[in-house]
Amino acid sequence: TYAGLHFRIQASPLDCTGCEVCTHACPTSALTMTSLPKAVETGHEKFWNFAMKVPSRGERFDPFTLKGSQFQVPLMEFSGACE
Repeated sequence: TYAGLHFRIQASPLDCTGCEVCTHACPTSALTMTSLPKAVETGHEKFWNFAMKVPSRGERFDPFTLKGSQFQVPLMEFSGACE
């Protein structure tokens, strides 16, 4: 199902409140906190803008799994879970 596909979970550095909930919740410690200037400098704003243009691939994945849920529309959500 994942053959030939690459993906990343992209957070918006411009919307981050700095609460660190995502970094503590990540089961693989793949998320780290970075200052906004450094995040923008290393391309995260560019990555976010690209992520907003990616077409949906949700039909390929089981929406009831952690990985599959990340491919469902909306691909981004500001849930208010932070702070």
